[in-house]
Amino acid sequence: MGIVTARDNLTIHWSPDEVWTTVLNFSKMDKELARQAYNLGKDAKDWKVELAQKDLIESGLDKRKIIPILYRPFDIRYAYYTGKSRGFICRPRPEVMQHMLAGRNLALVFVRQIKAFPSWHHCFVSKLIIESCLISNSTSEISYIAPLYIYPEKKRGDLYNDPHLLESQANLKPGLLAALEKAYKRSLTPEQIFQYIYAVLYAPTYRERYIGLLRLGFPRIPFAAEWRVFKALTGLGERLVGLHLLC
Repeated sequence: MGIVTARDNLTIHWSPDEVWTTVLNFSKMDKELARQAYNLGKDAKDWKVELAQKDLIESGLDKRKIIPILYRPFDIRYAYYTGKSRGFICRPRPEVMQHMLAGRNLALVFVRQIKAFPSWHHCFVSKLIIESCLISNSTSEISYIAPLYIYPEKKRGDLYNDPHLLESQANLKPGLLAALEKAYKRSLTPEQIFQYIYAVLYAPTYRERYIGLLRLGFPRIPFAAEWRVFKALTGLGERLVGLHLLC
């Protein structure tokens, strides 16, 4: 899932300078004064002012931890990311977001079910970490993120490595690429499969035909039997991905 801050007004801002000023001030303030100054309300089960301040101090205040985040479609903001759960950010989802931070990446964003809308249009693409309400503000339609590439633990080291020094592997089901290459008698790349999937998810016919299943679970992807269809959808997906990454 996307990250859950528990306190968006404190943790997410329009510019890196705003984030840095907030982090410096908040980390040094008296707990109750900070609660009033930032209108934080009562502590929650997994987010507390004291723990948030502790996380900032123990992680070492560092401007490199200020990162862009896709908050809503075409809406890039900034956050201070330590990767520690129940810290400054309540649920930073480091087990997945580390792959978005470790190097250049691309991710598919989607939901598990829909309840608040009569039709399905719940997918997007991102090259950044995402907030859990990226696609929908409904709590029943939390945004999930699937990176195209993953970085092995032994290669990655920490969240802020030089991406040029890291090796990645495609985050695809084992055997899928080989099976498609055999079926189409063509060499394929992970990017082409990603683009094809994105085009399918945006196809009106797909959304209408499978609306019943899309309401209840993760989207499933049918692969075209013919190369010409796969190629056409891949081209469409490439244009869609490019358009949606313009931000």
